[in-house]
Amino acid sequence: WTIGSSRSPAVTLDDLHFQVSVTVAWMLLGAVGFMMALFYLVNNSDPEIRMYSWQVISSTINIFCAVLIFSASNRLVEHYAFEDIPSEVRHLRAFPVCVDFAHMLFWMLMMLCVLWIAAVCKRKGAAENEDGEESAHRHELDVKCWAMLFAHVSGFA
Repeated sequence: WTIGSSRSPAVTLDDLHFQVSVTVAWMLLGAVGFMMALFYLVNNSDPEIRMYSWQVISSTINIFCAVLIFSASNRLVEHYAFEDIPSEVRHLRAFPVCVDFAHMLFWMLMMLCVLWIAAVCKRKGAAENEDGEESAHRHELDVKCWAMLFAHVSGFA
């Protein structure tokens, strides 16, 4: 079985399988090389290289999590806002804009609420249980984590 027009040389199905196999092999080698580079960076003898490597990995994971959260919530909003609403309302020009604005407003308010809980309420509980610089640093990292996650989700909205 061949693919191609009369002017171009015929490409057999075996040729396509071979090209796909070579591409997959190179992708696997690239992934292994990338993982080896990550292991080298996070286990480096220089503490600054280790710190910045972990910060980049953390930011990358944070962005991917924000994309997944926003994609799932956006699909739910599209399903309930555009499929279960009568077609007379759905076809208004302002309706999608209002739904998107409400979605963005929801994530902005969620960001504010979660940051308030993380910054104020959790700090009060941590102050009662343990004192010290380690506790303050841990609290700062917790607030930064939630701030980055919800800021990215709000930014996607």
